[in-house]
Amino acid sequence: MTFAAPSLSPEHRHSQRCRLRLTWSPKYGPLLPVLGLQDKYDVFISYRQRGNRGLVMTLHPKLERHGLVTFVDTNNLETGVNFKRACMTALQNSTVTCPVVSVGAIHKMRSLDHLDTCDNVLLEWMAMLELQQLAHEHPDKVHLHRIIPLFLGSGWHDSNSHSLSVASASEYDSFDRMKRLAMTLPDVVNRKIIAALDQYFARVLHLPPPQQHKTVREVVLSLFDMDGITSFQYEVDRAMDASRIAERQQQQQQQQQQQQQQQQQQQQQHHSNHNSNSNSSNSSNSNHNSSSNHHSNHNSNSNGNHGSQRRQPQTAPPMSSSSPSVLPSSTSTTTTVSSFEPKLQAWLDHHSLLPQVAPALAEHDIDTLDDLVELVVGEMLTVQVLTDAGVTMGKANKLIRLAKQHHQEQQHSTGSSSSA
Repeated sequence: MTFAAPSLSPEHRHSQRCRLRLTWSPKYGPLLPVLGLQDKYDVFISYRQRGNRGLVMTLHPKLERHGLVTFVDTNNLETGVNFKRACMTALQNSTVTCPVVSVGAIHKMRSLDHLDTCDNVLLEWMAMLELQQLAHEHPDKVHLHRIIPLFLGSGWHDSNSHSLSVASASEYDSFDRMKRLAMTLPDVVNRKIIAALDQYFARVLHLPPPQQHKTVREVVLSLFDMDGITSFQYEVDRAMDASRIAERQQQQQQQQQQQQQQQQQQQQQHHSNHNSNSNSSNSSNSNHNSSSNHHSNHNSNSNGNHGSQRRQPQTAPPMSSSSPSVLPSSTSTTTTVSSFEPKLQAWLDHHSLLPQVAPALAEHDIDTLDDLVELVVGEMLTVQVLTDAGVTMGKANKLIRLAKQHHQEQQHSTGSSSSA
C-alpha cells in the first residue's frame, strides 16, 4: 500500500483541502477523512466523545459525500496542537456549526460550578454563540453565520462509553423533557471557560472579550430557542437516520449560501445606487452652475427689463399606468387553509401559526382541531414530524404545547360541567 501526494478535489472550493489518498483513491476517496486543520469549513460538529461518538462517526462521511467540508476533532486535530485554540479557530472559520445536544452531552454539565474545570463542549457552545454575534461586524475575521443544533435521543446514546444507560437516557426522549433537563443546569458562570474564551478573543481575534458572559444554563437553553434537527426515537436505524440528518444539513447549508449571495447582491446594488446618486448629484450641480451662469448673462443682456419677462410654470410629466404594482400571491396558502374547518383556522390564526403550519397539517390530512389535539396527545404528531414536514422547530414546539394546553382546558371544562 502506497500513499499518493495530497491533491485538491475540483468540486470543492477550499484552497487547502488535503486528503489522505490511497492508490485506489478514485474509488475510496470520499470515504477517507480530511486530516489536519483547513482554512475553511462548511460544517463544524461540536459533540461529547463519551456519549455521541457513534453519531459523529456515522454522520461525518455522509456530510462529506454531500460535498460539505466538515470539522471533527478526531480527524482534524493532530497530536501536539492546542486543543481549545484549534477548535475555536475552526469554529471561527466555519459557515455553519452543529452542536450535538443530548443527555450524554448535558449530563456532565450538571456538576459544573464557577470554579470547576473547563468543559470543552460548553466552551465550544459558548464560543459559537459569541462568534455568531460578531460575524456581521467583522466578516473578515469571523465566517460563522448559522447555528443548527442537533437534538438526539437515546437511539444515538453510546452507553458503552458513558456512565448513563440507554434506559436512563430514554427518559429524556422528547424535546420538552430534554429542555427541562437543561433548566436544571447550574445558573453560574464557569471562570475557567470564561478565561479561555477571553484569551482567544484577545490573542487570536484581537477583539475585546464579551462584556457579559452567559451562565452554564443560559448557554444550553439558548440552543433550544434555535431551529434545529431532532432525532428522539428509542430505536433508530442509524445509517438511515444519519443520511436524513446529512440531507437536512445540506439543505440548511444551501439556504445559508443563498442568503449570503442575496446579501452580497444587495450590498453591490446599494453600492451601485450610491455611486449613481453621487454622479447624479455632481451632474445636477454642474447643470445648476451652468444655469446660473446663463441666467446671469441673460440678466446682463436684458438691461434691467427682467421684470417684464415671466417664467412659464412647469408641468409634471404624466404618470405611467402601464406597470401597476402587483401584490404577492397567497393562492397556495389560501387553497390549503380552505380545507380546514373554521374552528381550526380561527385557533391557528389566533395563535399566529396559520401560515407556518398549514401546509404541514394539510400534508397529514389534519383538517379539524379535534384531530390535531388527539394526534398531539397520542404523541403521533410530534415536533420531529412537523420539522420533517418543513415547520421550523420554534413554531412546531409552540403548536404542540398549545394543543396540549387546549386538551387540558377541555378536560377541566368537562370536569367542571360534570360536577355542576
